[in-house]
Amino acid sequence: MAALTITESGDDDDFINMASGGMLALLGDADHSLTSFLGLVEGTDAIRYWDDSIAAWDWITNATRGEDYTLRYFGSGDLAGYTVLKVGVAPEPSTIGLILAGLATLLLLRRKR
Repeated sequence: MAALTITESGDDDDFINMASGGMLALLGDADHSLTSFLGLVEGTDAIRYWDDSIAAWDWITNATRGEDYTLRYFGSGDLAGYTVLKVGVAPEPSTIGLILAGLATLLLLRRKR
């Protein structure tokens, strides 16, 4: 028995929309590929995400891993045993580091005044 059933009838109007930053956690180790994750869904794989490049909803199966979505299996913690699909892209760690370094420099300069 699957943790999520989207549709079993095959209707074109049954789907899930996931906005940027949206997350869907399903029980099972399925972060190997989008196909393995969608294998946890009963019915169809009718999940759509907001694609900024076309400014419209698109099927998750058309998305690019690492650019449009990420998959992560949790072996411990509150989500232990779940794989999480997250749509949208987080800034690269190097970008976050540069932002934090810039803020720290700004704070130091303000303190010296």
